[in-house]
Amino acid sequence: MKRSVGVLAIACLALTACGEKPAAPNASPSSTAAPKATGLTGALAGVRANDSTRERFEYADLTKIKQLKDTKNFGMVGSSQITESPKKLKDLLALDLAAFEEAVTAGKAPAAAGRLRGPFDSAAVNSAIANKAAKPEAFSAVRAAGSELLYSSAAAQLDWFAEGAGSLAEDKTMAAHAGCLGDVAAAAIGPIASAGVRIDGKDDTTDLICLKAHSPEDAAEMKIQIEATLKGAKTSSGTPWSRVVPKPTVDVVGDTVRITSTSAAAGTVIAAFAKGDIERLPLFE
Repeated sequence: MKRSVGVLAIACLALTACGEKPAAPNASPSSTAAPKATGLTGALAGVRANDSTRERFEYADLTKIKQLKDTKNFGMVGSSQITESPKKLKDLLALDLAAFEEAVTAGKAPAAAGRLRGPFDSAAVNSAIANKAAKPEAFSAVRAAGSELLYSSAAAQLDWFAEGAGSLAEDKTMAAHAGCLGDVAAAAIGPIASAGVRIDGKDDTTDLICLKAHSPEDAAEMKIQIEATLKGAKTSSGTPWSRVVPKPTVDVVGDTVRITSTSAAAGTVIAAFAKGDIERLPLFE
């Protein structure tokens, strides 16, 4: 499995000793600020951590997912926990859902909120809401600004989407799952288990499952159990695990067990997570 390696360049402070010319008087010092997180980590950083958002988090890079030939296994990842689905948003507000580039859901139904990012006419959406073109009983809360559309069944839940201290990216469990999954284009995360898909092209995908243990020692023991389960057991919904994650590789990342497979149809683990199979996997004996 490939891993990105960051290279830290250390500048020489003694310019004359390094043979460098002093900087021009008007030259501004280079910024040492860390680059803004993107992808799954960036999505987590944009949601406040609370009991509801820790319960379930979904992320979808819609641009990458749309590159795939077959997307049926991805279902509504990124918006599956919202009763007032994007389909209803489309019908009520005349939105082009295909234009959106990212979908995020925080929380678990009925306490959940969604965010769509991408190009759309926010002024037209706000006008439609103001003119009551969107039926109040259909959407209790919709907020549009710039390239973001927030929606939920309760206005207070829209405030979950805010960057700053106390985000899900800083939550120990969520951060562990994100670190285990890596650079995924789709993810569904709960307290115990998570599933994700890496997409490197139309036919180059990797399915991942991450299971959180209490410690690295517990993770090592869980790894043995999981390897045995994947060989002969079936999921709680009756599908052999060998079909969900064919020819799996199982390893330990800190206090997390990671299962990797490149043989199943893209997004198979996302579909299994939606059925509840992934979260029950550590319970098999």
